Amino acid sequence: MVDRLAIPVGSPHSFSTYGQSRGGGLVTSESRRRSTCFGRVAVTYVQGSPKGGGALGLLEVTSTRLAPVPPHEQEVSARMTGQAVPYRDLARGVRRLLQAIGRISWKAAAIAVPMASASVAHSQHQSLEEADRERLLGKIAFYIRSNPEAACALPKSEIEQYLSAEANRYGLLDNIGQTVFNEGNAPLTGYAAQLEQIRRETARLSARNRAIYSGQEAPVNDTWQEPAKRFPAQLHNVEAASRIENGLKCIASGRVERLRFPISYIVYLDPSSADGWTAQFVGLPTFTEEAALGEQSTLRVSYGDTFFTLSEARLQAIADRASARVREAELEQRRAEREAYRNSAAGRAEALRQRQAMADKQKACEANGGTWGVRFDDSAIMGVDAQDVDGFLWMMQGCYFLGR
Repeated sequence: MVDRLAIPVGSPHSFSTYGQSRGGGLVTSESRRRSTCFGRVAVTYVQGSPKGGGALGLLEVTSTRLAPVPPHEQEVSARMTGQAVPYRDLARGVRRLLQAIGRISWKAAAIAVPMASASVAHSQHQSLEEADRERLLGKIAFYIRSNPEAACALPKSEIEQYLSAEANRYGLLDNIGQTVFNEGNAPLTGYAAQLEQIRRETARLSARNRAIYSGQEAPVNDTWQEPAKRFPAQLHNVEAASRIENGLKCIASGRVERLRFPISYIVYLDPSSADGWTAQFVGLPTFTEEAALGEQSTLRVSYGDTFFTLSEARLQAIADRASARVREAELEQRRAEREAYRNSAAGRAEALRQRQAMADKQKACEANGGTWGVRFDDSAIMGVDAQDVDGFLWMMQGCYFLGR
């Protein structure tokens, strides 16, 4: 868009020209009216490229800004075509030239500005990252110096993930489940078998959905393998034991399902690490059966309310299973004796006597305005007949006085 000259409308205008155009001068007409409409206007036509600045024919003006021509046409001689050219066509051509120049400048600016902006944004992003990095390292250094428990807790989640995958790498937890807790030794039947089948099918469908979501080949029944079982791991009683250069030596208690063990590790400031710190195990038990059975093993099996070594837990489990078999045999014997007495003449006579005594109590209850029955809940009584009830209801029946 071309700005108009900000001068008074009625400013004087001169017909004199300075400089010569290649056409031998500039023919103007009605310059006073044009000046009145548009202010001082420079209108030039040259043949070929102007040389220097003297090839332009100028009105006596202080600026060469162009404004739109009036609605009517004014003609000017030109040697370019040898014919009269309308002022409107002249103004349109000049306007297109200016627009083309503007587009070229705009494209150059459109290329340069994003590149400059990207460079500035990149440098700012780097500065922010460096500032965040400095704050992170300062925070970890403060933990190591003034809050050692917090520094020792930095690798807690990573240690728990490692223990969850490592504790049963050689089947130690499966071995403990079978030899100590007698798990998996008997085939599953009934409801337990149904639950196991549902669990496996759910795991297979989950694996298929994950494969489809990630764009991989979905497994089928003959190719699907159940992933290795992962056991929950937890780290407890994290403490700082001593200081080292730029770090701490830490101790903690580890727990993976039924296993309990102490571990020790060091945490130190590491500017080259993405997290700003690095941890290394110093003392960690070996999760194998041979190591667990060794005399120097720190692995303990949680059995009942006590922590045993693996060999001690196995011996205790054998003794407990033997005791359980003895108790079960005794209970079975007592049940058989009670059933034999119930079926004997003495047992039947005793049962009849007890039933008759309960019927007498019911009559006495009802004679005194009570209700014989079994409490259904806090506000209801279910009426029963002492001659008909048996089993659990026999022991729960009694006399209730409602409304008192």
